[in-house]
Amino acid sequence: MKKKIYICMSILIVFILSLSIVRANTMDTYGMSSKEMEMMEEYKKGNINTDEFIELRKAKADEYGLLDYCDSTYFLSEDFYDTYSDAYLIKNGLMILDRYSAGFETTVNGMESRTSSVVSMSHHRYEEKPGYYIANGIWKLSNSHEAFCAQGLNASPAAGDVTSDPYLVENENLKKCLYYGYNGPGDILTSRYGVSGAIVLTSELVSNAYSSNCISKASNDGYHWNKVVGGLWNEIIAKPNVKNYSAYLVDVAGSAYNWQGVLTPLQKLAYGVYVPTGSVKLLKVSSKNEINQSNASYTFSGALYGLYKDSGCKEKIGEFKIDENGKSNEIKDLDIGTYYINEILAPHGYQKDTTIYTVKVEDQVVQEIEVRDVPQTNLVDLVLVKQDAQTGNKAQGMASLKDAKYEFKFYGGLYDKDPASLGVLPIRSWILKTDKTGKILMEDSYKVSGDAFYTDLNGKICLPLGTITVQEIDPPQGYLLDSTVYVQKLDRTSSTSEHISAFKTFSVKDTVNRLKLVKVQEGTQIPLPNVLFKHTMPNLPFPLQEKTNDKGEIEWMGLTKGKHTLTEFKTLDGYALDMHPIEFEVLRDGSISGVDPVITFSNKVNPFELKIVKKNNMHQLLDGAVFGLFKDSECKEKIDEKTTVDGVVSFADLKNGETYYLKEIKAPSGYQKIDRVYCIKTDFIPVKGQYDVYMDQEKVDGLYADGSVNLEFVNERMTKLPHTGSSMSLVCVVVGAYLMLRRNHE
Repeated sequence: MKKKIYICMSILIVFILSLSIVRANTMDTYGMSSKEMEMMEEYKKGNINTDEFIELRKAKADEYGLLDYCDSTYFLSEDFYDTYSDAYLIKNGLMILDRYSAGFETTVNGMESRTSSVVSMSHHRYEEKPGYYIANGIWKLSNSHEAFCAQGLNASPAAGDVTSDPYLVENENLKKCLYYGYNGPGDILTSRYGVSGAIVLTSELVSNAYSSNCISKASNDGYHWNKVVGGLWNEIIAKPNVKNYSAYLVDVAGSAYNWQGVLTPLQKLAYGVYVPTGSVKLLKVSSKNEINQSNASYTFSGALYGLYKDSGCKEKIGEFKIDENGKSNEIKDLDIGTYYINEILAPHGYQKDTTIYTVKVEDQVVQEIEVRDVPQTNLVDLVLVKQDAQTGNKAQGMASLKDAKYEFKFYGGLYDKDPASLGVLPIRSWILKTDKTGKILMEDSYKVSGDAFYTDLNGKICLPLGTITVQEIDPPQGYLLDSTVYVQKLDRTSSTSEHISAFKTFSVKDTVNRLKLVKVQEGTQIPLPNVLFKHTMPNLPFPLQEKTNDKGEIEWMGLTKGKHTLTEFKTLDGYALDMHPIEFEVLRDGSISGVDPVITFSNKVNPFELKIVKKNNMHQLLDGAVFGLFKDSECKEKIDEKTTVDGVVSFADLKNGETYYLKEIKAPSGYQKIDRVYCIKTDFIPVKGQYDVYMDQEKVDGLYADGSVNLEFVNERMTKLPHTGSSMSLVCVVVGAYLMLRRNHE
């Protein structure tokens, strides 16, 4: 407590002391004599009350008018410290009177507790070297904070002094000095200078930060500033600005004498408050990375999470936005404690995460919380159904829907056309084959080769979002290769569930290969039914027997791959057997090589014989008649020439449909030669039983029998045949032929 009864006396003492300052400045070590320095060293050893020391203190107190502030051993009492600043003692050797340098209790408590007040004050001393002291203290406030002097050249508050409410001060240098000073979060002084030294030096730094001056600067030509305090100031101010730390001041009511003995207002006290905070950020990962890896259909960008104070996620205090790398912004300056995280918006391609994550925020720690989303997929089993283009699920002919091979390619990203045409490589691919019903399931039993199938978290086969293509690479038996690339995009709509239904089973239709053989009579379109062929084909140990139908056709559908041979082994009566084999090959793509889709083969009518009988009118066979067979009506291109023997001459291997010209070149001896040239042509259609013979463009029935066209020529003795070209000559021939046929039948 300040003692009012000493006010007048104090004024006088100040005047006396001010006169002694000049004298003191001429003394060494802050005005301490060698003996006084010796006394200070003995104090450290506990030798404080020798008779000599008591007398020396009495003399010093008396010299400076301080006897009324001394106890019985002439150490200064608390009354002095209530009236003067501790720093007052660093002059004129007064430190020998300092009770706290002599080891007395350093803390003085207030007489009563006030709402806003100084509760206690602890006195501390820093000695740079023997005799070189700075005296100061630390004040405990009623809010339990320890404070330092912010105006070192003003008078010091005492325990019990009333203060204002604390108020915030935005002064970065002040924050640094409190933060790195005694008992601050970044204290660098206590380890170097001990508790008392750290307290005194912190007060010096705090005072300089707030009021730009301090005792170490202002006293003794700045000795302590130059030696110690200035270096600490430079070191601390060079450090980065402190975070989560606030500087507060309190004003202290009243006045007292400062270190110079001048009556001044009580100095402000400063303290710092560190609010421990931490930070939280998120790292988003996939629960099934193989699904979304290298797949542009999935992205973490756009995911949004909320940070909440309550586990029910109602009281939101911040949001995390996730980038494409799965990293979020950092929410900083969070008070220490427990928080909760929940996804608000799932990114494209992922199921919304319903997990509520708990995070414990710790001081100066950046907590990175891993959050997981499940990539969306399509569960699949039946991926393709193959059908016959005409009959649906029933194969035609020798064809089969089994063992068609298809290549499936999966691409990350959404494409409207075959990604391969754009130079994009698939992420995975598989070659799968159809079963006997033409179906493909995405199962290992259907896989010929390829990558592993995608599976979801439960091990079920699935397809990610993206684009899948399918193309037939090997048709089944009897079908043509379908080289179409079928493209399907797999994308979610508004669904946020794990499994979506974007995939639709591919339905493909194939066309069977076909080959038709048409058997006709040579030179006509007349079909020949019931012609038999042997069909040799791959993978059969014996040939099949095939027969032309009523239209003369054999049609094959779904021919097996490999080389085939068709050989005619039986034809109709009246026709020559065609011994030339028909060879073709069904290629890997199902197409037929070596023949046209419709092949027409003809059978020749068997050759016939032209038989001529030479008689006279007495029905006697005549030898020696010479007949010529010609190609032309002028009889210049002779085919053959023959003489009758036993009245008969024959021309063999004549072709049906050809026009022949017959002429008697020489008559038998005693008979007149027939000069007329006869045109002979046949129109045989054995399949119809038709054997028409034309003589000079007129059809004459009954001339064909058993492979021969039979003609009879009659010559009379001494009687001339009718002139060439007359109707009588034809009558003679036809009548002769008719008579000959009748006789033969009989």
